[in-house]
This record gives sequence, structure tokens and C-alpha cells, in this order.
Amino acid sequence: MDDRRWREVWDETRAALEHLEQSAQIVRQLERTALCMEQSRTLSEGIKKALTLMSEGLRQVRAQTEAADIQLTAAVSALQADTVLLQGDLFSRRSA
Repeated sequence: MDDRRWREVWDETRAALEHLEQSAQIVRQLERTALCMEQSRTLSEGIKKALTLMSEGLRQVRAQTEAADIQLTAAVSALQADTVLLQGDLFSRRSA
């Protein structure tokens, strides 16, 4: 093998190695991208679960608030009825 042929083989080998290094960099970038996508997917699922839990908690709070409102309304109605009865008794006593 003469010097010129040796130089050609060397240049081709060097070019192939550079191409291989570029390919390896692309593979590493793709692996990083895939890892980022997986982490994003996991984070998104976590956020979705958290929002679901928050929505359920909000639904429970609403239900409890409605129940408390009904109880308070019933209590106010009972107090109003008692007041009317007491006023009726007072009026009856004064009239008597």
C-alpha cells in the first residue's frame, strides 16, 4: 500500500469515525428526549391524579355545605315557629 492509498484509507476511516460520533450524539439526544417525555408523562399523570383528588374533595365540601345549610334552615324555621308560639302565648296571657 503506497502513501497515497494509505492517506485515502486514513481519511475515509476518520470520516467514518466522525460520522459514528455524530450518530452516537444523535442517539444520546434521542435517549434524553425519550427520558424527558417519560418524566413529563409521569408528571402529567400525577397532576391529573391530584386534580381528581381536589375535585372529589371539593364535591365533598359542597355536599357538607349543603347539608349544613339544610340543618341551619331547619333550625331557623324551628326558632321562628317557637317565636310565633311564644308571641301567641304572650298575647293570650295579656288578653286574659
